[in-house]
Amino acid sequence: MCQTPMDYFRNFSLTINTTCGMSCPHCDLPVYRKTSDREFLSPDAWASLLDRLIPIVKPGVVALAAREPLFDARSRMVTRRVLETARKWRTQCGFISNGTDIDAFFQEIEEDFRFDYMDLSLEGTRLIDRASRGDGHFDKVARLLTQGRWRRHTDVLHLSTTLTTVNSSDKQLDEYFAWLLDHVDKPNLVLLLLYPNKNVREELALKHGDVERIIDKTLGFSAKFSSIIFDAFPGSIPDLCQLIDRGILPGDDEVCRDEYGVLCGNITDDLFIRYYSLYDLLKYHLRISPEGFALSSLGVESANYLTDNYGDLLSEDLAVIRERVARALAKEDAKPHDECVGRRCFDICRGGAGKRCPIRCHP
Repeated sequence: MCQTPMDYFRNFSLTINTTCGMSCPHCDLPVYRKTSDREFLSPDAWASLLDRLIPIVKPGVVALAAREPLFDARSRMVTRRVLETARKWRTQCGFISNGTDIDAFFQEIEEDFRFDYMDLSLEGTRLIDRASRGDGHFDKVARLLTQGRWRRHTDVLHLSTTLTTVNSSDKQLDEYFAWLLDHVDKPNLVLLLLYPNKNVREELALKHGDVERIIDKTLGFSAKFSSIIFDAFPGSIPDLCQLIDRGILPGDDEVCRDEYGVLCGNITDDLFIRYYSLYDLLKYHLRISPEGFALSSLGVESANYLTDNYGDLLSEDLAVIRERVARALAKEDAKPHDECVGRRCFDICRGGAGKRCPIRCHP
């Protein structure tokens, strides 16, 4: 549902640790290096921080998104406490996980412990997933789907797959979609189009024509899924401007901002796309470090994740942090986009495609 323009920080994105136990080639995050002397927040400290922030901001969702919220016993304790706190405030909450340690989490929570959604990563059929996530990962996720234990704790399960040049051929997609439909009743699928930042090998990025082909292939299966959503940054789609001009992807005049601050649009009645930009992430997503700092986009993508952070959420007033974010957004708005102004991809891209754009949106 479209919403009217909103204020800052509609999405709390919590990074509760600095490791995930994997080294996936498509991951757009670096190996994080802890540079602060402060300890990571305890479960109680996370609860206290959220108890202070949620009533002020009233976010649409509290998400545990990175690195791996179920990685070890401490992380699982934090995850549990965060979910409990968000639910107490009647705020939607959930987590993104690679699924490796989810059995331990289910053993540690009560049978009636509930949260709003769970997002599990899977990169394709067994051989494809193993090449990315290692031996055993596919079987763990497949067993979870078959057993259906997740239904005791949430009604919504999303499966997330990052599409690269390695796993997105027509044959691979045919096999993967068929496998999902055989193992999950009306699955919810999120197809993340690889975000080709400095941490990702260039050859993994989707090429000109790939996205149109992937959309055509997905259309043959979409009616059998509960939902299929494409997630994309401007640089994820090298021919974004042409696909919008040709009506294959929705443009500025065909998207709306949802309650979480994300630009959404229909590709067809059965297919949807969510557009992300660094500008929107800065404005609408409050990304919090394991120590309680408000992270910058530069920091999230840097080994020193506290680079250019916007302040200490434990000791500074939120209004001060928001003002720093506003100044950063003003600088972004001041950058020239002469070749882009007036195009239907302008508000979606904001120059973020860089050299991946054929009209050189932001040289």
